[in-house]
Amino acid sequence: MVRNVFEDLDELPDDPRLGLRLIGIGVLVVALRYGWQHIAPASFQVVSAWIRHYSPDRYAATNGLGELLFGIAAICLVSGGYIFFRKGFWWYAERRSERSITELKFK
Repeated sequence: MVRNVFEDLDELPDDPRLGLRLIGIGVLVVALRYGWQHIAPASFQVVSAWIRHYSPDRYAATNGLGELLFGIAAICLVSGGYIFFRKGFWWYAERRSERSITELKFK
């Protein structure tokens, strides 16, 4: 049986501060990924080679550290954005008139 991961999204908290923290962490991880690669490329390549060497799936870890940091940043940014904007979306939906969908405004 395949589990629907989108049903688990309702279990996430509605705290906008948590959303902003996750977005901030995602931005910092992106800055770390691209900054480290340009400031200290030798150490970045050493850590990337270590990750490639100890990765269980050699094909999936072709870039090593760069792909790992990018994946972590993407997860933080997407989940932080979802948590941050979810409460605002429901707040707007509750305050909007229920007839606004079927109401035609010709004037």
